[in-house]
Order: sequence, then C-alpha cells, then structure tokens
Amino acid sequence: MGYNGVLNGAGTGNVLNKDPLFVNAANHDFRLLPGSPAIDAGSNVFNSITQNTPLDGDGDGSVLIDAGAYEAQGKRI
Repeated sequence: MGYNGVLNGAGTGNVLNKDPLFVNAANHDFRLLPGSPAIDAGSNVFNSITQNTPLDGDGDGSVLIDAGAYEAQGKRI
C-alpha cells in the first residue's frame, strides 16, 4: 500500500501509488508542491459537495479540482 486508500485499484491515468509531493507530511502539512500528480487530478463532479473553487494548478488551461484536502494555488481562469 503506497499513498492511496484503494487496494488493487483499477484503471489508467490515475495517481494511485505515486508520491503526491506533499509540502511536509511528517509535520502534517499536506499542501501540494508544484508538480504534484494530484494537482488537477480530481473530478469536478464532486465540487457541488465541497463548494471549492478549482484553480488551474498545473497551468495547462484545464480547471479541475485537485485530489486531496487542499487546492493547490494556481491561476484563476
């Protein structure tokens, strides 16, 4: 088990078992560093629940919610 809560997850194009690049997980700072695979990796389908404003965290012009507790700071579009 790596960085995920899903055992034997299936599919491609996901961030399972990749280092999420937290700022400092040992000190409970779970913000995402630039280049994190979790940036813009979530689904906006669930945004109606969280009411977060997604940002273009990776600068590719696609505004998707991040996977994880905190939205990485990027450009508002």
